[in-house]
Amino acid sequence: MTNALSTANTAGLAALQTLRTGLQQVRATIPSSVGGTPLLRLLKDGSWVAGAEDTTLGAGTEVILNPMSFQSGYSCWTNRAAGQGKNELMGEEMWGIGQGKPPASSLPQHVDPRTQAPCQWKDAMAVDLKVLDGAMSGQQVQYKVTSVGGLRVLSALLDAVMAKLDTGSEYICPIVALSSDSYNHQSYGRTYVPVMSVVGWANMNGHEEDGAPVAVDTKVKETAPEPEPQTDAPAGRRRRV
Repeated sequence: MTNALSTANTAGLAALQTLRTGLQQVRATIPSSVGGTPLLRLLKDGSWVAGAEDTTLGAGTEVILNPMSFQSGYSCWTNRAAGQGKNELMGEEMWGIGQGKPPASSLPQHVDPRTQAPCQWKDAMAVDLKVLDGAMSGQQVQYKVTSVGGLRVLSALLDAVMAKLDTGSEYICPIVALSSDSYNHQSYGRTYVPVMSVVGWANMNGHEEDGAPVAVDTKVKETAPEPEPQTDAPAGRRRRV
């Protein structure tokens, strides 16, 4: 009887562990923006959008970055060939400031449920920003990336914040203008990459380095279609009043 109960308990625990693993995989596929912060994205045509409705943020839109929100981690996506269907997020692990980042080899392995191919963990970064003008003025968004271009942009902004800290300045929140650049990829053709140009600095209380508060434009502007992004530097910064 004891052996039978032990066997039953072991089987029950195994079933619960299988269920837990399955639930973790489901939870990992839920976008972080559900019921939370809208995601900021750069589309394949070089335009910036945010939120579930893909609200357009025109080239030159300014956002202010919260350096305390930097996260680093990994995302695990399927890698399907053409005709195999849309890629799926199989897992995501992110750590904030001071939490450290373990090696990817310590994370659970996933396989594509459709093709059974192993899915690789890729480096990821994320940060929260507040939009300062345009249709989403005053709203907080999150920019989360795994692409080489996106990682380079956030790494450069992180380095800029660290350099600012080294000077002893309290103005450690970069104000950046959104734009994009492009290059011709051998396989994919014209490919757009994110550009975030630092146009000012503010402190954690929302005051700019020149002493003026960061103004949030509450007017929704009618924007004409944006021209194709150029490699030139973005236009001069709008005057804040």
